[in-house]
Amino acid sequence: MLAAGGLKIFEAFHHHGADAARENWGMVLLATAISAVVSFIAVKWLLRYIQTHTFNLFGWYRIALAIAIFLLLLR
Repeated sequence: MLAAGGLKIFEAFHHHGADAARENWGMVLLATAISAVVSFIAVKWLLRYIQTHTFNLFGWYRIALAIAIFLLLLR
């Protein structure tokens, strides 16, 4: 994903045509920074949760979700 994104950015900088839309790179950088911060917080919370809890709730959630999807597919 990183390489594909890097290629797209490279192409946008070096091969932009007259009809190509201009990127708002400030917003792209802001969105990247925000998503990185949120993902680090989510991973930190999940690791702390796993250290203090079992996977029982996660297991029951997955079973319930599988049953719900199966029932939806039967329709």
